[in-house]
Amino acid sequence: ARHGNEPEVWDKIRQLGAANFNAFTSQDVTQYYTGAPKEALIPLLEIEAQRMINPLEGVTPEELKTEREVVRNELRLSIENGGGRAFELSSEMLFPESHPYHRTVIGSHESLDNITMDDVQAFVKKHYGSGNMQKLQSEATKEGVVWLSVSSSAPGKQGSSTPATAEADR
Repeated sequence: ARHGNEPEVWDKIRQLGAANFNAFTSQDVTQYYTGAPKEALIPLLEIEAQRMINPLEGVTPEELKTEREVVRNELRLSIENGGGRAFELSSEMLFPESHPYHRTVIGSHESLDNITMDDVQAFVKKHYGSGNMQKLQSEATKEGVVWLSVSSSAPGKQGSSTPATAEADR
C-alpha cells in the first residue's frame, strides 16, 4: 500500500536494498521481516513505525480486491492442495466453535467473498495498534545485512520471530 503520495511500501523497502522481505499472519501474530544493508536500518524503522501508526493508509477498495485474490490463492495452495486441511480439521476438533482457534487464520472462500473495507478497518483498529506490538528485533551480520523483524500480536500473547541464521557482527 501507499502511505500518502509516496511509493508503495514494498518499493520503498526494495529501494533501500532489501532483497528479503515478506509478512505472515499466524493464530497469534502478524510479522513483517526484512533483510537489507545495515545502512537501511533507520529508514526501515521509519517505514515500520509509519505502518504501525496507520496500517491502512493508502489502502483502497481496489487493493483490498487484489489482496483478497492473493489470499484466495494462498488458501488454495495451503488448505485445498496442501497439508493444511489436516491442520484445519484438527483445529475444528480441538477447539469449540466459539474459540478463535476453531477456524484457520486464512478463512474460507465465503469469508473472503464477504469481507468489506469496513470489516478490515474494524479488525485493524482492534488488533493492529501499537499497544499490541510485542517485539522488534534487529541484527547486523558480518556480511553487512541488517535483519529487522516486527511482530504485532494480541494483547497478552508473545509474538514470535524467525531469527536470522547468520552470526551477528557486534
